Amino acid sequence: MSKEERLRLVGRKFIELARLRYGENTITPQQSQDLG
Repeated sequence: MSKEERLRLVGRKFIELARLRYGENTITPQQSQDLG
């Protein structure tokens, strides 16, 4: 697994946790795609 792939997975996990913690309205699917 390359460094970029790992960062992408970590970012996606972080986004999911943030979404759970702050609610669906905080992070839209579009934003999560831009970040991840």
